[in-house]
Amino acid sequence: PYTTLFRSGQTYHGNGDYYRIEKKAVKASRVDGAVLHQLVDDLQSDAFAKALVKSARKSASKSNDGAELEKSLKEIRAIDANIDKLSNLLAETTATATLLRKIESLEKERFDIQGHIDAAETATKQARALNDIEEEDVKSILRGIAERIDDQDRDDLKDILRGLIDRIELDCSSLDCCIYY
Repeated sequence: PYTTLFRSGQTYHGNGDYYRIEKKAVKASRVDGAVLHQLVDDLQSDAFAKALVKSARKSASKSNDGAELEKSLKEIRAIDANIDKLSNLLAETTATATLLRKIESLEKERFDIQGHIDAAETATKQARALNDIEEEDVKSILRGIAERIDDQDRDDLKDILRGLIDRIELDCSSLDCCIYY
């Protein structure tokens, strides 16, 4: 069952046919139908697509992963230089165990930084894609979702809705509903 947050801050819980809170109940099909109808209208609106593109570009512009990536690459180069120096010292000393532990420690640090580099590269690619996204592409994707919404499996539909909708507020006295994306 869907769980819907109402303006009072209380949560309605579905029991199949009705959403209920305290002693009030609202027919679930009425609320669900209205929400899905509004969702389809929103998905097909130019303003919604424009807002998504604006949000994507704003998100992309906040990304500082390029600077983070460069910093991590610099750290990797410094670690590699230290490992090379320590490796060269191995032939000149009898205290190899200490040097090997230090090299192993540096290798672990290098591995961790490489994980950060991989994440930063992925985030940078995502930021570029978000920055390059066109409004027509977003409209096409949203139109496709809207056209298939009635044909979706209930569980798949819930996943789609969770990804799109932040919360739904319903005034239980007037039955006014507001969808927050």
